[in-house]
Amino acid sequence: MKDLISLVTKQADSMALPTVEKFFGTAKPSSQQVKIYEEYVATIIEKRNKIMAEHFSWEVMKPVYVKVYQEAYTQDEIDAMIAFYESKAGKSSTAKAAIVMQKTTELLQPSTVKMMQLIQTAVKETVQEISNKYK
Repeated sequence: MKDLISLVTKQADSMALPTVEKFFGTAKPSSQQVKIYEEYVATIIEKRNKIMAEHFSWEVMKPVYVKVYQEAYTQDEIDAMIAFYESKAGKSSTAKAAIVMQKTTELLQPSTVKMMQLIQTAVKETVQEISNKYK
């Protein structure tokens, strides 16, 4: 679980915060502007990580998972899952889960970006249509 949270955090870093180049676009930032931006990004990441650690730590998440698993599975099913995850195949599956999630996210990122652009366009068009309708 901790590996999964770490992976999600790294992916959030790469997707949520623009690079210096993207942030400044075609403008040529001064070294002072770059320094300020990098400090800003580091501060945001630090604050976000602290918040995530407080709200998504295993200590916080464990009771949630226990409740959900107790409601969804019988004890026999839980025992079978434990046996699987303790097996060679289960350990391999667990070890590769973060890699699978990372690769899946990487492969879906272009589609996600395109989808978000389409949603933004649809929202803008809808706002304009409604605005025009009630002028």
